[in-house]
Amino acid sequence: MILSFVPFLRDEESKELLARVSPAKNDASEEMLHGLILMAIHNHPNMAFAKAFVAKLLRQFSSRESARIVLDLAFQTSLKIVKESLEEYSSPAFRGDHNETEPIQRLNLRFAMSNGKHL
Repeated sequence: MILSFVPFLRDEESKELLARVSPAKNDASEEMLHGLILMAIHNHPNMAFAKAFVAKLLRQFSSRESARIVLDLAFQTSLKIVKESLEEYSSPAFRGDHNETEPIQRLNLRFAMSNGKHL
């Protein structure tokens, strides 16, 4: 009903009305929530507390669709990190001292395993 008035308004007024009536994108809030989730998961030593924190955040978030999008994004980010770490483990590409090959591969494998736990 309100949108039927748009053709009768001036250009500036119609843009303002559409901005107020149309659903706003939650890109900023989704990005902030995504950052909080990644920080909680990757920087907290106890995963149980991190998962409880994320669950509480998502319960209080207004849009279920946005929460699903944010969780999918967090999963994709963690999966990408694991894939890259496993690629570095399987084919080390570095120059210099070859005596350090094994320790670097162990480090890459440990990094992939610890990030795999976050999935």
